[in-house]
Amino acid sequence: MAEERILVVNGGSSSLKFGIYAEQQGEEQPQIDGEAQEIRRPRGTLQLKDRDGRTFQSVERQFVSEADAFNQAADLLADRLAEVPAAIGHRIVHGGPRLSRIKRLRQRC
Repeated sequence: MAEERILVVNGGSSSLKFGIYAEQQGEEQPQIDGEAQEIRRPRGTLQLKDRDGRTFQSVERQFVSEADAFNQAADLLADRLAEVPAAIGHRIVHGGPRLSRIKRLRQRC
């Protein structure tokens, strides 16, 4: 049976970080680490690193949106992986107290 892998995604306003993890000796260990930088800017970069942090692929591309950066990263990962990940996780950041205040203001309008 092939190792099950998990894709973890962390999207920001101008970057997208992601990684492929697999269980080794009872713990999830990074297999591939990646980042797309300069989203929505004329010249961006997309890098893939191995489990030791060494860059093994780096390309310059323009990313018109976070979705575009994710799709291009997914294409590079698909070339490297024999199977699709068993699961995908995404980090979501809550707006905190400010989010509640904005929500109340919108309800008044």
